[in-house]
Amino acid sequence: MFTKDLSHTISKKMNKHQQEGYTLIELLIYISITTLIMVTLTSFVADVTKQATRTKVSKEVQQNARLIITKITQDIRTADDGTISISPDNSQINLGLKTYSWDSAAKTVTYNDGTGDDPLSNQKVSVTNLRFSRNGDGINVALEVQQKNPAAKAAARSDISLSTTVVPRSILY
Repeated sequence: MFTKDLSHTISKKMNKHQQEGYTLIELLIYISITTLIMVTLTSFVADVTKQATRTKVSKEVQQNARLIITKITQDIRTADDGTISISPDNSQINLGLKTYSWDSAAKTVTYNDGTGDDPLSNQKVSVTNLRFSRNGDGINVALEVQQKNPAAKAAARSDISLSTTVVPRSILY
């Protein structure tokens, strides 16, 4: 009886020792799965960050272009047609007391209302083209804006081209 109890106790202790801890194979499987999950999550976070940056750049370019074209078209609409003049190189429009100019070297658009030049575009974008021309009673405005970072990869670059024809209200009424 004593031997039976002793062997039962020893086998119980051996089973207990065998069940404490992990085998090498279990640890390797755990490490592999954890590594796979971490690589997947890191890749996902990197993709989300890249997309957020692209979206931010694109938004900046679009907002600048829309601000410039909106400001110019509003002032052309309210200007008296007799006071509107376009420079010979088509890069400047004079609307009486207000002047819009494109500086091709600095790649900026400035607004002057008699108190000095104020930039309409910010430092994060380049205005690559701004042209004014007459089209019958209307005035064509063509604008191209792109991000200022020339080192950006082609897939991450953002640019926009906008054009409109505006008729001053003084002609309509």
